[in-house]
Amino acid sequence: MIQRLDDVALSTGEPVALFPGTRRRTPWPQLDLIDLPGGAVHEAQPAPDVECGYLLLRGSAAVESAGADAPGVVEAPAALLCGVGTDHRLEAGAAGARLIAIGVSGAEPGRGRFLCEPFARDRLPWRDAIHGGGGRIATRHMWGPDDFASSWTFVDHAVLSRGSSLGRHYHEHMDEVFVVLSGAGDMTIGDRTTRIGPGHVTLQRPGEGHGLLNPCEEHLDFARVAVTGKGKAFTTIDLPTGDHP
Repeated sequence: MIQRLDDVALSTGEPVALFPGTRRRTPWPQLDLIDLPGGAVHEAQPAPDVECGYLLLRGSAAVESAGADAPGVVEAPAALLCGVGTDHRLEAGAAGARLIAIGVSGAEPGRGRFLCEPFARDRLPWRDAIHGGGGRIATRHMWGPDDFASSWTFVDHAVLSRGSSLGRHYHEHMDEVFVVLSGAGDMTIGDRTTRIGPGHVTLQRPGEGHGLLNPCEEHLDFARVAVTGKGKAFTTIDLPTGDHP
């Protein structure tokens, strides 16, 4: 499934669910878009077992939380983890802020630490394309399973160079989202291929084959977020060209 954030009908400052009506097979109840005008505030009071985080896609936000080591002002593009059940407040900078809010349930209560990382290309090591793809990809796990208190599995940053591809593959027991930061490419999910660009979000559910090609001049820069079913193993199965899971 693919959604373009600019097409989402928003109520200013209020969270709006992405992929409404789609049931994820993992404990991932919140995947929302929030557009805050300059100076507007988003306040969150998550349940004690919900681990919260954000992808800041545009603008900036000042992050505050009573009794916790909040990071202060965060500039886009960046990822923010707020810990489990931690009340917090985000105030948009003068130019506003666009965020994707993430909440994963079933977390260990009381692990309320803040983490913040920019999506910085100069931190990405290059290597040969993965999952049977061609060309070159730069990628890193910003956060992995050891950083989370829930079955949230990773936040990744990746760049595909011109003519390169992420080979077709699927995941067992894992929901995964791609968010395009810049550039454009051709995303295949199942049998359907769609051109995606900045502000497009894709959702790949367990067992759903997917791959990504960059046929354009510009690098394709994107974030990946994944949540695994509680108590399930993280697995990835590469697919030969033309095969489906």
